[in-house]
Amino acid sequence: MYVNAFQRGSYINGKDAQSTLYRLEANGLSEFYRFDHAVVVSADRAGNLLCRDTGEALTDRSGCDRIINSDAVEVFNDDIGYYDRTNHYIRLDGSDGLYFLRGTPDKPYRDKKLCRINLDGSTETVMDWNYKGADLSHSIACWATDNTIIRAYSINITKNIERCEISSGRSLWIHSISALATSMTVIESSILVYALTNGVIGMLNIADGTILYEDNLMVDGFSTVATSLASNGSWLTIGTIDGRVLLYSIVDNTKPGRLRSR
Repeated sequence: MYVNAFQRGSYINGKDAQSTLYRLEANGLSEFYRFDHAVVVSADRAGNLLCRDTGEALTDRSGCDRIINSDAVEVFNDDIGYYDRTNHYIRLDGSDGLYFLRGTPDKPYRDKKLCRINLDGSTETVMDWNYKGADLSHSIACWATDNTIIRAYSINITKNIERCEISSGRSLWIHSISALATSMTVIESSILVYALTNGVIGMLNIADGTILYEDNLMVDGFSTVATSLASNGSWLTIGTIDGRVLLYSIVDNTKPGRLRSR
């Protein structure tokens, strides 16, 4: 497990934000890799990391995207395409490759494609990302099965969670949500847990998209916002905007969607 720690940039001093990656080990966190700019990170199942330059552009420099292998060796270093945080953020972890979003060169936020990059820097287009001519923004995604993904996105004021085939882009179901999604994770290959910017946390049946649970996330009687989700079996870990880490479990697997705090 890796932790991406950000150091805030300074507009006054013209200094970009910076990222430092730490690896969680038995005796705590150890520094894994340090950058002179901010990055967002995704990982494949072998532990290779794609580190995309967020392009703060407070200093005069070119974009620098990197692939770091599990031994902390940089195996690729180049600009793989325009990046802005509204249109090109994606984190699709734990599969056979490293994935990113890329638009067309002349209009970087239009005609976005989901692409896979190999360790030698070669890339291939996997699927069209935009939907029926509309530009999808604020995207996040996770794997449902080996050949389907679940993605959350906004189209103007519309916000959805959708399961689709990665080979064809065919939509299998769409669920409307009330705010932007901050994070998603899959529990026991059958339940999608999602968190929204308005403090809602919910669960969907992966097979058909039916809702199993939805409520405001509360801690000690006060509402909060989940910014990150992770699962292990029936256990769910939630990181919150106020710096808490919460541990939950599903109470009864025959009645999914019921949570118990730990």
